[in-house]
Amino acid sequence: MGIGETMFFGGFTILAMLSSVVGLGVLLLAVIILASGRGDPDPSGRRGHAVYIAAASFVALFALLFASFALVASLSGLIVDDDCSAFPIGESTTVFPGLEPGSSFEFDTMGFESEEMLCPSRGNAVARDSVRAGLVAALAAGVLGFHLRRRREMLDEPGFAGSAAWRVDRAYLQTVCFTTVLIFLFAGASAAYELFRVSAPGVTGEFLSRRAERQNGASGAIPLAYLTLATWWIFRRHWVQARPESAASETSETSEIADMPEAPPDR
Repeated sequence: MGIGETMFFGGFTILAMLSSVVGLGVLLLAVIILASGRGDPDPSGRRGHAVYIAAASFVALFALLFASFALVASLSGLIVDDDCSAFPIGESTTVFPGLEPGSSFEFDTMGFESEEMLCPSRGNAVARDSVRAGLVAALAAGVLGFHLRRRREMLDEPGFAGSAAWRVDRAYLQTVCFTTVLIFLFAGASAAYELFRVSAPGVTGEFLSRRAERQNGASGAIPLAYLTLATWWIFRRHWVQARPESAASETSETSEIADMPEAPPDR
């Protein structure tokens, strides 16, 4: 069972929960940007550029996060034995009604010509999923790097602090913090449950051997632990910039520059 097949919190898959959280973040970002920018004077005309930078950076950031999560999840699938090794054809490894432990039964191959066709190698699937996730992660990293450089240039422009574009950027930072907190809660709880599967396979693995259940738990815990740590790091990076103390210092520096007397003209 791969990470995408892990059922948790009432039947929702982890990836479905994460997609819902990011969708909520996108909606919240749009609402905050529209609410914070209405009625503010924008003589420099930088508000539209700031909205674009915020939206593109938000999407690229979480695309990179989820693609890297999918890459780690795919590679961690190598921990788990092939499905047929966990449940060999022609041999009962679990007690079913009407069968004694260790008894044999005929497995219906449903028209497959060989055991290899019925149980393909896990390595090929891991390679395919890893390449797809790696390509998305590489593209997302390039898009994010480009827009972060444009954001840095925008922040360094004179008079940016306290402007309408500055408020849009603040909304972006706070929305990223909010979204990463939600992902951190879901990922952390799910990672803890996967570790519980490793420590108590007899409780969680009703129809699997203890070895298979431990492998599935470890395969799920590794990418979820990565996601938990990555979201915490992203939160910390954006929280430092979004906290009120940082905003107050930026606006005070701008007001001090504006209040400086102009130098007398040269005669």
